[in-house]
Amino acid sequence: MQSKNRISAPRRSGPAASVAWPRVVARGITSRRRNNSHRILACLGCLLVLSTLLAPLATGAEPQKKLFRVGFSRSMFANINENDAMAAVKVWSAIIAKERGVPTDPTPRVYNDLQDIRQALTAKAVDSIALNTDEYWKLRPLLDDKVFIVGSSDKSFTEEYIVLVHKDSKIRRIQDLRDRRLTFYANPRMTLAPIWLDTVLMKEGLPASQGFFRVTNTSKITKVVLPVFFRQTDACVVSRKSFKTMCDLNPQLGQHLKVILSSPAMVPSGFCFRRGYNDSIRDLIITELVSVMGSASGNQMMTLFQQGHFEAKPLSCLDSAFELLATHERLMAKAKTKP
Repeated sequence: MQSKNRISAPRRSGPAASVAWPRVVARGITSRRRNNSHRILACLGCLLVLSTLLAPLATGAEPQKKLFRVGFSRSMFANINENDAMAAVKVWSAIIAKERGVPTDPTPRVYNDLQDIRQALTAKAVDSIALNTDEYWKLRPLLDDKVFIVGSSDKSFTEEYIVLVHKDSKIRRIQDLRDRRLTFYANPRMTLAPIWLDTVLMKEGLPASQGFFRVTNTSKITKVVLPVFFRQTDACVVSRKSFKTMCDLNPQLGQHLKVILSSPAMVPSGFCFRRGYNDSIRDLIITELVSVMGSASGNQMMTLFQQGHFEAKPLSCLDSAFELLATHERLMAKAKTKP
């Protein structure tokens, strides 16, 4: 049956061929890009909220007004302009410092890789950092082990990853994808997806993703999912939330694509303190984290970053991710010892 929301097949007119999507898809693409940026800015908003909470500490708890120093892993800036993000942080830090007397360093630090973060934490050059869960796992001896502050996305703090194929294909299980084309959705909230899929493969005695599939990575969700729909690629790995959003815009996707594998729900990223950071200050920040959302500054920041809310969780919120990471680490070590 014809539908006005029918997804048009791509024009094949050479290397620059493009997909002619209906208007509703175009709107969906724009909306999705905004949503991706908003999600990635979650940790930025979280750090700004925490800066607001430091207002009562300008005197008393920190008599020498030591600056509260925040940092970011560069992995948090995969899909947004880093300069724009840092400019937003600086502006809000300046406003909050002026209005509330917050002793906050106005220049957030951005760390290029794991070694840079490790050096900063060891030297106590940063008090708090936004990073992905894999990075936390590798740096856990240097990070606070009591709380992990997470931002909500679609009323959920976790992500679930899925492998999609076309229903008309003969692919029924992950083993059927050997030497086939598979695209990963490249997004900061997808950082655990390759690790999860590698673990699934290695548990079956198979090579990791790069040696099993013909892998590509794409940061635009439409260019990840639609080629599977049009039978131009064999499979893709996306978050269940992202796929649901696309299906809401175009139900045909849900009718013609199927999930052959799904991950447990896991927290992909968040914010934490360095281990040994002043306990009384940290505990006060955590205690007031929820209440500040009702303040004028808190509401403005939540509107700016299009985020539902932030919540301080016990470190056990990372248990499912830690179980995956421990298994992956063990299997990788075992694979290296094979002749």
